[in-house]
Amino acid sequence: MASTDLSASGLRVRGPEAHLRENAYALVYLEEDRKPVLSKVVWTKDVHPGERLAGLQFVPPPETAAPADEAQGPA
Repeated sequence: MASTDLSASGLRVRGPEAHLRENAYALVYLEEDRKPVLSKVVWTKDVHPGERLAGLQFVPPPETAAPADEAQGPA
């Protein structure tokens, strides 16, 4: 798999279609970082038979994610 674009919120990769399915999750290692980042496949596009582009969105760790009742806003 090869990264084709990287941003603060996610990345675009190219790889085998069998591994890149919408709503799938993946652990991504960035550069020399030894801790993987949890990512979710949010979109895919077939480019060649057996090959696909995919947009992965980084999933924030639980300690930085907003609690469920805060994320919904005031009642």
